[in-house]
Amino acid sequence: MTKYIKPMHILRIVVIAIFLIFQSMVLQSQICLPSGMTFSNQGSIDRFSILNPGCTEIDGAVTIKGDDIVNLNGLTGLTTINGNLSITFNSLLTNLDGLESLEEVSTLFISSNPALTDISALNEINQANGIQISSNNILPAINAFNHLNSISQTLYISGICSSSIMLPSGSYP
Repeated sequence: MTKYIKPMHILRIVVIAIFLIFQSMVLQSQICLPSGMTFSNQGSIDRFSILNPGCTEIDGAVTIKGDDIVNLNGLTGLTTINGNLSITFNSLLTNLDGLESLEEVSTLFISSNPALTDISALNEINQANGIQISSNNILPAINAFNHLNSISQTLYISGICSSSIMLPSGSYP
């Protein structure tokens, strides 16, 4: 006895497959949070990918500022922040792991993070209007921005533990 698939079943399978492919493409690159986001505690960072599945691009400014923030792992997958990214006054944050996918940011501010020792997670940033790094007193070196092509406005670095700053060749003001 030979079984065959009815044309109606084939059509149903094709429609479901097209729907799943479309959903997959939408979730892979999604712009979210047009007003930006403030992360004021570790819980808000940890819940980000759950509440914003597939979000790779934040349309507004992002502020990361909280007494209990110890990691940025919940932000893994972000590629673009169309506003400013401000990472300030995080007393327990030692590194920026979780931002390894970030490629574009308007202006980056990293300031007054007394435990910060490593910003190498920012190696994929290739475009920024400005970068300001200050008052991260135990940051031993700036070993990041390996793909940075240019900064169109401001590059300001002060208040780090060492004067070791390695930036790729490119155009800087």
